[in-house]
Amino acid sequence: MQLVLRHGVAKALIMGVLGAVAAYVTLALASTLVQEVWLGGVSYQRSESSVLILAAVFTPLCAFAGGLVGALIAGRARWLATAILCGFIAVRRRISTARSGSMGLCGSRRVPQQP
Repeated sequence: MQLVLRHGVAKALIMGVLGAVAAYVTLALASTLVQEVWLGGVSYQRSESSVLILAAVFTPLCAFAGGLVGALIAGRARWLATAILCGFIAVRRRISTARSGSMGLCGSRRVPQQP
């Protein structure tokens, strides 16, 4: 009985991790395709309004596609894959904002305090 239980847990962990990796790869490739190739690079300061609107429509669809791929691969461990993916994205976002110095909401730069 314990062997069956351990096998089930191990399989769920493996499928959850594989689902999260597949979801992230799909999300990264699809959003890069949309933002860099189709729209020619998206800059919130320099892009036209139409480019920003298209990016706002298609980038969440890329995230949806990534989540769908991850859920299909993870199977019954789809919630584990979701939790792994969310944790990875949160940590990655925190590291990238710490490196760039933008710790405010929506990537806005902090204004230094005047003495």
